[in-house]
Amino acid sequence: MLIAGIDEAGYGPTLGPLVVTGTLFRVPDSGAGLNGGAGPNGGIGPDGGSDPDGAPVSSARSRASWQAAEPLPSSGADGAMAMQTAAPATTGAPVATGTPGAIGAPVAVGSAAASVSIADAPDLWQFLARSICRGGGRNELRMPIADSKKLYNRNGGLLHLERAALVMLHTAEREPKTLRGLLKILAPAVLADVEEYPWHCDHDCDLPHTATAADIATRANAVKRDMAACGVEMRGVYCEVCCEGHFNRLVEQTHNKATVLLRLALRIAQRIVQRSSGDVRIVIDRHGGREHYVDKLLTFFQGAELTVDEETPDRSAYLLTYGKRRFAIEFRTKGEDHHLPVALASIYSKYVRELMMEGLNSFFSRHIADLKPTAGYYTDAQRFLADVEPIIVRERIDRTLLVRSR
Repeated sequence: MLIAGIDEAGYGPTLGPLVVTGTLFRVPDSGAGLNGGAGPNGGIGPDGGSDPDGAPVSSARSRASWQAAEPLPSSGADGAMAMQTAAPATTGAPVATGTPGAIGAPVAVGSAAASVSIADAPDLWQFLARSICRGGGRNELRMPIADSKKLYNRNGGLLHLERAALVMLHTAEREPKTLRGLLKILAPAVLADVEEYPWHCDHDCDLPHTATAADIATRANAVKRDMAACGVEMRGVYCEVCCEGHFNRLVEQTHNKATVLLRLALRIAQRIVQRSSGDVRIVIDRHGGREHYVDKLLTFFQGAELTVDEETPDRSAYLLTYGKRRFAIEFRTKGEDHHLPVALASIYSKYVRELMMEGLNSFFSRHIADLKPTAGYYTDAQRFLADVEPIIVRERIDRTLLVRSR
């Protein structure tokens, strides 16, 4: 069974990139498929055993099976997916055929036989409890994986985020030595995008940035042993890094930054589904009050049959089917508190964003001595922009590349 989580960092700030990340794990099959029947691919035994492809679980296998992070071809301007709207679903009503982006298959609602609850998937915090925790006190030796907002503050720095991000990559034999190396693994497309930005184009830093290489390696060995004993394998990390100017262009196209966020999240879901085999469960941390996602899902997953399991203020869950293949997508409020892959996705998003914010602060600090750095949120961003206004004017900096419109 494959389970994935998607979350963001930087949705609210005025400065810096929006980063959306998905993490993907193979976990032991509980013996039940998405519809409660036998799993289609067998399972991974508790002794490590073999995965559904018949290969032993090992570091070599982890490296060979790691999913590449290159982006999908895009059909919209500036790398954006075209967002056509399909007809909304109602109980028992088919989606209209002939509508651009719509599917000619019926949309069923509330089928009890097709529950897509992520509760059926293993709890990775429980599986990996010997090496990973949700959080802890001063004497906690295990590595915390939790919502990045709980692990990061500017006084405490990046330590907890960096440990989790680099340790989990290490378990899959990925060991980036620099920020550029990290982006090459997670979001290679952004390496071309950053050339537009004076504060991003030349920025790089050594990794680990706050932790030590020995600490990362030691913790990675512990987590790797725990994962092997439980039959858990990390299969991929995908980032969409939307730099400031790119963000502004997408907002101009859609007139809604919530649509931009959903678009990026569904692009990642699409990449996970297209590059995976077998059943997949994906949990996306939900923002805002939207409860209905049928039209957007049918736009991104053309050719799929869709069943609505539930649409409530806390959870919107769907089952999509391509022939014999099924995948579940669930939008969940506070998803990072319920699903470890979502919490880990929030960590990668925040870690990448903060490393890139260091580039912005460093660029302007080279021009102004004793400039106070900014995290990019609205109130402090106004202070920062006032401080650097002479540099913006002198260097003829394009404000649409620096300041986000929403």
